[in-house]
Amino acid sequence: MPKLFEAHCLHAEYFSDALRIIEKKYLEGDQLLLAALDEFDSEWGQIKIGHSWAKKNWEKSKKATQLCIKFILNGAHILHIRQNSKYWTIDLEIALNCTRKIQDRQKEAVIQNYLGNNQFSLGEFKRSITHYQHALRISRKINDPIGEARALINLGNAYGTCNTKKALTHYANALQMCQKLDDERIKATALGNLGTSYDALGNIEQAFACYNQALEINSRIGDLRAKAQNIGNIANILQSQGEVASAIEYYEQALNICRKIKEYQMEAALLSDIGNAYSSLGNSRNSIDYYEQALKISIEFGFRRIICNIFNNLGTAHYNLGKYSIALNFFNKALNSSQNIEDKREETRAQGNIGNIYLKQGKTELAISHYEVFLKYAIELNDRHEEGRALGALANSYLAKRDFEQSFFYYNRAKAVFEKLRAKRDLVKAVAGIGNVYYFIGENNLAQKYYQESLDIAREIDDKHEEALILGNLGNICFIRNHLQMALDYYEDHLLVIRETEDRYQEGQALIKIGNTFRAMGEYEKALQALNEASNIAQELDNLIIEANVQEGLGTLWGDMGKIELAIRAFEKRLNAVQKLNDEQSAALTCWNLGQLYLKACNTSKAVELMQLFVDYEYSIDSPKAENDAKYVNKIRENLKKNGDVI
Repeated sequence: MPKLFEAHCLHAEYFSDALRIIEKKYLEGDQLLLAALDEFDSEWGQIKIGHSWAKKNWEKSKKATQLCIKFILNGAHILHIRQNSKYWTIDLEIALNCTRKIQDRQKEAVIQNYLGNNQFSLGEFKRSITHYQHALRISRKINDPIGEARALINLGNAYGTCNTKKALTHYANALQMCQKLDDERIKATALGNLGTSYDALGNIEQAFACYNQALEINSRIGDLRAKAQNIGNIANILQSQGEVASAIEYYEQALNICRKIKEYQMEAALLSDIGNAYSSLGNSRNSIDYYEQALKISIEFGFRRIICNIFNNLGTAHYNLGKYSIALNFFNKALNSSQNIEDKREETRAQGNIGNIYLKQGKTELAISHYEVFLKYAIELNDRHEEGRALGALANSYLAKRDFEQSFFYYNRAKAVFEKLRAKRDLVKAVAGIGNVYYFIGENNLAQKYYQESLDIAREIDDKHEEALILGNLGNICFIRNHLQMALDYYEDHLLVIRETEDRYQEGQALIKIGNTFRAMGEYEKALQALNEASNIAQELDNLIIEANVQEGLGTLWGDMGKIELAIRAFEKRLNAVQKLNDEQSAALTCWNLGQLYLKACNTSKAVELMQLFVDYEYSIDSPKAENDAKYVNKIRENLKKNGDVI
């Protein structure tokens, strides 16, 4: 029996040493890294047997106790990317107990850091912080500057999910320590993470400088994993500045490295990033393909934080395709998942995304409540990008409420944020939003100025989705000026561009505008054809907003053609749709339009009943037009009484 025990011990010792040699090659980087991964894969079976024996016997054998620690320390980097995170947790916890058994504080701090990293990758941020704080306290107590720098960097990563400024402080302290240390790997890590914080705070030049310094060190020491990470970080900046084609090239370069070294967590994150890039180009179907690839990997390995991110991204892609019920399902999954793992950053995004759905459904007050949480969390995170987006979202909501003063206020705040960040993809929306406010208050020259400015930005960064929307807005200005052919040209360009993005919701809205323009030009057959196409899209998407707008267009068309019964039927369908959307303003206005049609149909009592509902709504919102409209309705009512009709 003792001989068998000794044989197991010698076997474990041999393969823990073999693991140390493989790890050394891995850390030397470049081609040696790839060779190390191949060697690890071929030896993994024997390494696992030796490690399993040590774990089984650590409580009764001092040698097995030491071997449990050796297996972890000899192969920490390579085991981290090869081991399933859940099993890696078990191995690390056993090793931690072993360090305490032999009272080795330096090794205990190292393993506390490793445990924190593993909990972080699983989305357990509070637990990761606890481990990092233990590592920091021990490292300071035993005067281990390298261990202290590692713990500070790791704490920065964890705080980055909830407090960017706190993360920045930890990274800066770590970098200050690293300048005194002869450890390029740690210095590069601190620089890369410092860049991430600067990026979130909107200091793009500093972020870019940090990433490039880190990347130079990564390349020099052959650290492929960190190199891929910093290439991806640079891609993020390029994408935010509208250089999407360049960003995709960088993402794919980083992705190829991750696939070579089989770094699955970063592979999943990069696939999601590439999906975001295609989504920003309006190619939602392509983006969904990348998100689903990322989700499959993340579920397999339990990357909970990335799963939350992908749920948000999948929801956005389906939202852009006009599939709001599917989108809302993904956003609610993102919200629940992020709350479960206390990931404030992804919860912030989910709050904003759910607000977008409610705004699209006409539920403006619900949208505002989510956007206010979105803004509050973005400010708490010190995330300037998300703060700007939250401001823009609130501006959109107040515009929908026709609260132009508040809308103008929030758009200008958003514009200032995005100009400072040089985030052109977001800036184009804020500039167009200001144009929308001017359009609704009748300042068409100013509206046109801002629309043209935003169109130039959209074309510069090749943002097809925004380009299409702005073309539609320019068409609106031409329409109200009665420049109908020019309006039609803009709307048809709008339709062509939006079809490139496969956004069926916006395609439906473009067809409605084209139909309404043909109607105004007296080309009723062409108008009917366009509106019927839009109606088919409304049914396909089960979208009440498109349905309501189609029925308004059809009702107006039938009215112009003198087909009053068909017009009434269409407006009644519109009324039903806007009531389901809880859109009180549109419902009231539809009642007024129906009332006018019932007057033409000689059903005066029904007309008065419907128009009175509109007047009641005007009084409820203190409309200055309420008094005049009430007089008009009362005059019709008096005429009815004179004629002996009963109301």
